Amino acid sequence: MRTMEKNRLQIMPAALHSSINSILKMLEKQITRITEELYILVQQESRWRVPIAILTSTPGVGSVLAYTRISERPELGKLNRKEIFEIQ
Repeated sequence: MRTMEKNRLQIMPAALHSSINSILKMLEKQITRITEELYILVQQESRWRVPIAILTSTPGVGSVLAYTRISERPELGKLNRKEIFEIQ
């Protein structure tokens, strides 16, 4: 939604920029709040802390990618190479 609004800002008349900017501010606040809450929840859950720490220690891997990987592949860090290939 944020990207859509940023794109709209580029093409809409200046008279509408104020409205679009207020929407963008609201979206930024929501993204910040959700990100902070997600961080707290992850830190409270011991089974997620270690895999997230390992993933984010890799250059270029931030919290968003790490959270996505863990949510899509909860078996990360629990299976050996053979078991991983059996899943695919």
